[in-house]
Amino acid sequence: MSATDPDMSPFCGMIGVKWLSLDPDDARAQVEVHDAIKQPYGYLHGGVIMSMLDELCSRSTVTKVAMDEMIALGQSQEISLLRSVAEGVVTVHARVRHRGKSTWVWDAEATDGEGRLCALAKVTVAIRPLQAAG
Repeated sequence: MSATDPDMSPFCGMIGVKWLSLDPDDARAQVEVHDAIKQPYGYLHGGVIMSMLDELCSRSTVTKVAMDEMIALGQSQEISLLRSVAEGVVTVHARVRHRGKSTWVWDAEATDGEGRLCALAKVTVAIRPLQAAG
């Protein structure tokens, strides 16, 4: 399964993520806000943004490290959720800042459909050898 395979993450498929770019210098994804991904008060659940950032940074990393038989796994996130979103779209944008042998570190943000900042994040992705699951 490749990083560009839409079935790579069934979870992101369930919440409706659209992959716009997996370029490490301009990685982007988007989701349409709908009832199934809102928290009880009617706003997009913060976990959706966090999941999108994790998947976007991991997927974008694996596009570059897979050729060396390595995989990318979300290691940590530091996120500030700044603005609630009740409708429209949310776009996440990430740019790699460090490309090490064992970790990549990303700066990321989320904006609403009007371009207003909704979240800021730092995402660290672990690079590990590909091993058969079992």
